[in-house]
Amino acid sequence: MMPADPLEAVTHPDPYPYYRALAARQPFGFDERLGLWVAAGPAEVAAVLSHPDCRVRPPTQPVPPALAGTAAGELFGRLIRMSDGAAHAP
Repeated sequence: MMPADPLEAVTHPDPYPYYRALAARQPFGFDERLGLWVAAGPAEVAAVLSHPDCRVRPPTQPVPPALAGTAAGELFGRLIRMSDGAAHAP
């Protein structure tokens, strides 16, 4: 059985047929029922991921101020998905 929506697809055992169909049918659009935008086509996903408004952290704030200077902040700053800096690009 195909997933019912993009959120269900995340945990589906084989979501790829759903993703292919979604990308062909609607590469980018707003899902009214879920209340969120969905980028499914390869070009649309690349555009979203490379857009400056979709950064993981603000460039001048690699660690949240509340964590800066703490052991938790040190760990946070090293996590790959928490920074878009050059050290994390590879």
